[in-house]
Amino acid sequence: YLIQNLDWLQDLLLEYSDDDYFIFDCPGQIELYSHLPVMKHLCTALQEWGFSICGIDSLFISDPAKFISGILCSLSAMVQLELPHVNVLTKCDLVDEHELEKYLDPSSGYLLETLSSATTDKWQPLSRAVCNINDYSMVAFVPMNIQDEESIEMVLHHIDHAINYGEDIEPKVSQIHPSIVAETMGAMQ
Repeated sequence: YLIQNLDWLQDLLLEYSDDDYFIFDCPGQIELYSHLPVMKHLCTALQEWGFSICGIDSLFISDPAKFISGILCSLSAMVQLELPHVNVLTKCDLVDEHELEKYLDPSSGYLLETLSSATTDKWQPLSRAVCNINDYSMVAFVPMNIQDEESIEMVLHHIDHAINYGEDIEPKVSQIHPSIVAETMGAMQ
């Protein structure tokens, strides 16, 4: 629907100020991001209208196999959409903090050990290769607990960093009294 009505979307978005954030909560169907052009077309239109775009992939962790699947889905979306990307682990308020720490900076050894116990020997080489993707640090995750304002601010900080928000803003120079300028110039000579 959005792709067929881009004029309507543009008119709606341009009613807001330049400092507003828009969040598009898109369907979780990975094919929309991984190999169909729908999301790429939407992102291209938004960029042409002057918007800075940041893809956010959210996933809920419950075991290493799903985590590895999330890494692969994130990589696929990053490659297809060609956008600054922030991977957000949502619903962190529902996960034990110790369990969460295992996935924020997981070792390949931990992931492989856990996957090995759940798969047959036939799949071990594939599990090893997939776990090695994690070693390249191409995908990192930012935890978000909707109940914690600091957590949300951290996600926004990562988004600002990804889209270089504020890079084009000139620093504000306050008025300096002429006598201070004269004193400083005299001291420098």
